[in-house]
Amino acid sequence: MTARQQRKKSKQPQEEAVLPLTVASQERLERSRVALTVAVDSEVVRRETDRSYQALGNRYQVPGFRRGKAPHAILKTYLGEERIRQEMIESLLPKAYRQAVLDSGVEIIPDADPDVEILEATLDGTVTFKATVPVAPTVELGDYQSIHIERQPVEITDAQVDETIERLRRARAT
Repeated sequence: MTARQQRKKSKQPQEEAVLPLTVASQERLERSRVALTVAVDSEVVRRETDRSYQALGNRYQVPGFRRGKAPHAILKTYLGEERIRQEMIESLLPKAYRQAVLDSGVEIIPDADPDVEILEATLDGTVTFKATVPVAPTVELGDYQSIHIERQPVEITDAQVDETIERLRRARAT
């Protein structure tokens, strides 16, 4: 494989890796909603935190360092731990949410936004969140087969047919 083919292959979108996470609980709520409590593995959180440091380091110029070259401790002091945690959560939550929905087998309503509540988020530990998602309602059919309706016979006379034909002729006449 040539270098050009390798570069082209590396630019192609790759399938997203499966995140090791745990769907701690799945609770059916009223009004056709499900609450999923999800815990993301600490290794994934550390990896995502490193990506956040890298992204923020490339985005901000820290005095005394070239862009993207500031050590994590300096970047943490310069931007604050909360900014790094926020970046990590913004990057991690969509992936973790999609994976949790797939793992739990819940059939959500497409294009519906979940209500997400962060329960715990540390830079070197686990991230735990609760996502409340709308699902298709469960419908219980009653005894519809016992309903019987008698058909009313419809009688059309020749006069009604002639009247309708005459009306159509007048409407289409030029």
